Amino acid sequence: MADPLSPEELLPGKIVAGDSRRCLRQSAGDLLSKLGSHALVRIKGEDLLTFTQSLGAMLNAGMTLKKSLDVLAADTENPTLRQIMVELDVGLASGTQFSVLLQKYPEVFSKLYISMVIAGETAGNLPKILLRLASYIENSENLKKKVQSAMYYPSAVVIFAVIVVTFIFTFAVPRLTEIYKGLNVELPLATRVIMGIGEVLSSYWFVMFPTVGILIFLFLRFLKTTRGRKMFDTFKLEAPLIGPLSAGWPSPASRAP
Repeated sequence: MADPLSPEELLPGKIVAGDSRRCLRQSAGDLLSKLGSHALVRIKGEDLLTFTQSLGAMLNAGMTLKKSLDVLAADTENPTLRQIMVELDVGLASGTQFSVLLQKYPEVFSKLYISMVIAGETAGNLPKILLRLASYIENSENLKKKVQSAMYYPSAVVIFAVIVVTFIFTFAVPRLTEIYKGLNVELPLATRVIMGIGEVLSSYWFVMFPTVGILIFLFLRFLKTTRGRKMFDTFKLEAPLIGPLSAGWPSPASRAP
């Protein structure tokens, strides 16, 4: 029979700051391993805004960078961002520069973000730079919401129109085609073209729909390339509705005091 536990063993052990950080680091690492390597892209702009605002405010209040990351990691709800903060904390403890650590997460921190952090470290004014970055991210998020709101109605109209036109060509036009064929009259070219499209859609719909899905998939993959992003950004700048919103937004350099 096992020896009974002593009263000291029944009491909770003393928790020191190093143990709590190690526990936080281990739990965050377990969460990240469950989420997978692609979880980094799930960090939203609002999460990055909160992180940048809070970090800038803490540094501006006199807290050290490492202590600020400890506090933020304990309070952050996003498990992926929490794991990044823990890894940043570990990197700082090993003597690595903050901007160098940020470069390990290009999915989260853009080149502009890292460049401004480098400028803040060089000038010794990192808190002010982070607050400027927070202002830039906030304005960018507001712009994104405006563009999305402006695109809701046109997107709904286009989707509804595509559904209606597809239904007409697939079900209504073939029936009209049978009626016109029974009349034995010469039909105009435009009518014959419409009837031909209807016959193709009604006979080969099982090929058309997967083809459209593949084209959409290839288009989304193309947007992830450098050339695709440039072409899509050019389109957004020249678009009648989105263009004025995008082109009229000042750059972070122009808004810097």
